[in-house]
Amino acid sequence: MKRLVIGLIAIVAFATSNQIVAQKVVDTSSTVTETIRTSDKKKEIVEIEYKGIMYYVFNGTWHTKMKNRYVLRNAPKGAKISFKPAGGTYVTMHGKKYYRCKGIFYKEHKDSIYEVVRI
Repeated sequence: MKRLVIGLIAIVAFATSNQIVAQKVVDTSSTVTETIRTSDKKKEIVEIEYKGIMYYVFNGTWHTKMKNRYVLRNAPKGAKISFKPAGGTYVTMHGKKYYRCKGIFYKEHKDSIYEVVRI
């Protein structure tokens, strides 16, 4: 009888630990999406060609197009845009002023041209 009780406790403990692990796996479904469907695009998309690659900038993030989706990419260092992405702030590093938006650093040139200088 004592062995039966110990065996049942072990089975219940094992089953409970499997449920906890399964719940952790289910919770990871809320990850950040790295692609955006073409149907989701907004009018704020700006097309920029840099070194033979077409980039699409919207909401301060850089993408390339694959089939019917925009795939998130790193901003190419040296690329220039003719607008200041919304939602950023000016920062000073080593005595130089940069515009930072969503982790991308831009250097402002004459005529409101912004160049990607640091990622």
